[in-house]
Parts: sequence; structure tokens; C-alpha cells
Amino acid sequence: MRFDVKIQLDAIRRIRSWLSQHPSPDPVTQARTADLNTFGDKGEALLIQQRDGLLAVTQAVAEKDEYRRAIHVELKDLAGIAKAAAGRAVGVDVRLRIPRVGASEPIFVSGARQVIAAAEANRALLEAHGMGPDQLATIEALLDRFEEAQHRANTGRGDHVGAT
Repeated sequence: MRFDVKIQLDAIRRIRSWLSQHPSPDPVTQARTADLNTFGDKGEALLIQQRDGLLAVTQAVAEKDEYRRAIHVELKDLAGIAKAAAGRAVGVDVRLRIPRVGASEPIFVSGARQVIAAAEANRALLEAHGMGPDQLATIEALLDRFEEAQHRANTGRGDHVGAT
């Protein structure tokens, strides 16, 4: 939140505190005090919304980084198995191109999904050369969690910007 808005909210807090300690019987002052309380409550709610949005973004980004690394490790293992299978199976091309860790999120997710689809097409060959029966399901689950964290980050960013 902008610094000048924080100063205004702090001033409103102090004025509200003073007015609660020194009530006035004047109806105009009471009406203005009610308006000030309404304005102060809205400002406090927006401040909380902004803070919560920033926290949600920070947490989701940390989770996305963790999932991205885990997915990349799993894909590297799968690519190694595919390379070994391609070397032993004559005439079968099972090379898998894994996306870079630093690739943008859409490219990383689509690249990982393409690797999973290619591995699924050659499942029998890859399982014969060391791929676990649930390895593709594990990668799919990690990708789903990655996309959920991405959605939470976008939602938190929207809350933060909306409060600003």
C-alpha cells in the first residue's frame, strides 16, 4: 500500500481512538464519526486484503519452485530410462526432450505434459527398462499441484492488486 495511504489510515486510527475517549453529544459530530469509522473499517479491510494477497503469492511461489524442481528431477530420471531403452531397442526412438527448469510456466507445463504423453505411448518399453509403474502418475500429480499453486499465486496477486 502506498505510504501516504498508510499515513492516512494511521491518522484515522488515532482520531477514532480520541473520539471514542471523548464522545460528543452533537449529532453532526456523531454522523461524521460514523462516516470516519466506516471509512477506517474499509481501509483496514483493504490493508488486510493486501497483506494476505502478498502472503499468498509468496507462499505459492515458494511451492511452485519446489514442485518445479521435483518435476524436473522426475523428468530427468524418465529421460535417462528412455535413453537407455532407445539404445537397447533397435528401430525405436524413445528420446524425451524435457523442458528447462528456467522455462516459462506455460512452456514448462506443456513440455512436461508432452514428455508424459510420449512416455505413456511407450509405457511397456520404458517399464521393461526400469520405469516404475506409478512414476507417470507421480509426475502428473506434481504437475497438478504445480498448476494449483500457480492458480493460488494468481489469485493472491489479484487480491493484492485489487486492494491497492
